[in-house]
Amino acid sequence: MATRLQSILAQAGFGSRRYCEDLIRQGHVLVNGKVASLGDAVEKRDVVMVDGKRIRIEKKVYIILNKPKGYVVTLNDEKRRATVMELVQVPVRVFPVGRLDKDSEGLLLLTNDGELANMVLHPSFELEKEYQIVIDKSLSERDRLRLHKGVPLDGRPVKMKVRGAQRKFSVILHEGRKRILRRIFERIGYKVLSLRRVRIGNLRLTKLQRGMWRYLSKKEVDDLRRLLERSKDNTAAAHSA
Repeated sequence: MATRLQSILAQAGFGSRRYCEDLIRQGHVLVNGKVASLGDAVEKRDVVMVDGKRIRIEKKVYIILNKPKGYVVTLNDEKRRATVMELVQVPVRVFPVGRLDKDSEGLLLLTNDGELANMVLHPSFELEKEYQIVIDKSLSERDRLRLHKGVPLDGRPVKMKVRGAQRKFSVILHEGRKRILRRIFERIGYKVLSLRRVRIGNLRLTKLQRGMWRYLSKKEVDDLRRLLERSKDNTAAAHSA
């Protein structure tokens, strides 16, 4: 089945689809030895090269892992700590999408689809991430409202929805900055004792045990793509209103 060239490049991790289109327009991409044109479609047997480097057209793989505590989210760790890649054995190279710090656990998406990964991570898509949190003391109503309205972090506010009991509750937000939830709660006077991600968009852990992983179904991937496109359309409409 033929796939648009810009999609292949984005999936290979070259950047957004728009950036990949620019690479094609500027003559950086060859298909079977000929300069490619925007709109070209390629198949697995075709030879695609970007600035002299061949791009492997691999089958796309989508995985969710229930990350345990004690593992770092990286492909390789210079400090020789245990990484999430040690928990996943698949015949193709995949990479983690987004962050979960060493002391956190829960749902982690891994894939070799750079285009989908960029969509999941880019703030313009406003994809919901849901976490279960336990803090060291009861969350006051005043601070709950502050979280809803937005707490400044790194020069811009972070808004979230808080649902549940006073020390144990769920949080829904759209961002994924480094240790964002631990930093936000520390900023307003609380310590996060436990943090577990349970949802990314339509993807849920359900009954997946800690340290275990599974492939996503085609329906799950298609639903995620539709959700991302719908979220981007809604955001664009809100900004133009």
